[in-house]
Amino acid sequence: MAGCGRLEPCPVNRLWGVFNVSCTPVGDTAVHVCQRYIQISTGGTQTLATKLDLGMVGGDIYYGSLALNDEDDLFSGFTASSSSMFPTGVAIAVPGGNFPARTFGDFYAAGTEAYACRCGTRVRRGDYSGTARDPSNPKDVWTVQQIGATASTGIFGGDWGTAMDRVTLSPPTVTSVTPSDAPELAQCLNTVTIRGREFPAHGATVNFGSVPATNVNVIGPEELTADAPQQARGTVDVSVTNANGTSPVTAAGRFTYDPDTSAPATFATVSPTHNSAGWNTTSPARVNIGALDGSCGSGVVKITYSASGAQPTGSTDVPGAAAAVAITTNGVTTVAYTATDAAGNTSPVQTITVRLDTAGPVITIVRPVAGTYLYRQPVTAS
Repeated sequence: MAGCGRLEPCPVNRLWGVFNVSCTPVGDTAVHVCQRYIQISTGGTQTLATKLDLGMVGGDIYYGSLALNDEDDLFSGFTASSSSMFPTGVAIAVPGGNFPARTFGDFYAAGTEAYACRCGTRVRRGDYSGTARDPSNPKDVWTVQQIGATASTGIFGGDWGTAMDRVTLSPPTVTSVTPSDAPELAQCLNTVTIRGREFPAHGATVNFGSVPATNVNVIGPEELTADAPQQARGTVDVSVTNANGTSPVTAAGRFTYDPDTSAPATFATVSPTHNSAGWNTTSPARVNIGALDGSCGSGVVKITYSASGAQPTGSTDVPGAAAAVAITTNGVTTVAYTATDAAGNTSPVQTITVRLDTAGPVITIVRPVAGTYLYRQPVTAS
């Protein structure tokens, strides 16, 4: 049923109607409840322009309604059920009203129980269906169908429930992105709110440039959220894609990745800890180097170190945000280190000194030399 009854007057002198009939769907051998779509040309002599039976293999479709958008596309809703499916709300969209050989539907609201009337002798079965053009978005159509009882609606015991779907054949558009920027290659989560039109409840994807966003959550036909993917500095176009196409590129749909100009912070410790005199007496003495790049930094990609003194070491890169340098040579060794993040920022050179002595003292008697000495003979010892 469209806006003005079971028959809907349409533009360009046409009249559409939808009715319950029986048919054997293509690919099936059994008779089922089907929907018959009738189009009558009302310009001058009335003629039958369309007579088409739409069925579902293995199930029934019933209680149809229809409407046209402002581009003369046909939209229809009905209820579907089968031996394996409780009454479910379905919507279809047919460009220009020209049914293809195979029509795909949006099974948008699944029922959870079979109908079981508890109404005494007056058995009432679900029989409501409505479809109408959206007055604010005339390319879109709303359709309402009856479904089996669902716990989510608080309807139980086999009563009928209703479900609503917004249907469109138009590609989405993006009118704003908030926030419109984030740090480049950021390690933190940047959730972005995207506003526009024609955002489907299911199947919407979002791209920032050529990189897909994650955790896309459609709040409504005109708003969704998504987590911006990590990317290098620069401005990209944000696009939303549904089954009807991809949003056009506009200035309102741009997102900027701001340059990361902050270098990582570095630190180093020696283990085990030196004694009170400042010396390590256990080998190896391990220099543990670490770096942090902030919660929204681009992330530490490497630590670079070198050493001079008792145990010289050339410049060495270690991937990641941690490195360990084992000092095993007795003496004084100085370790220099820096960290570099994914944006190319390098921290200032820091140093840490390790004093390692693992050898115990050795006593050598220089004088007197070995030999025989008289009782009480003066001897100089060294």
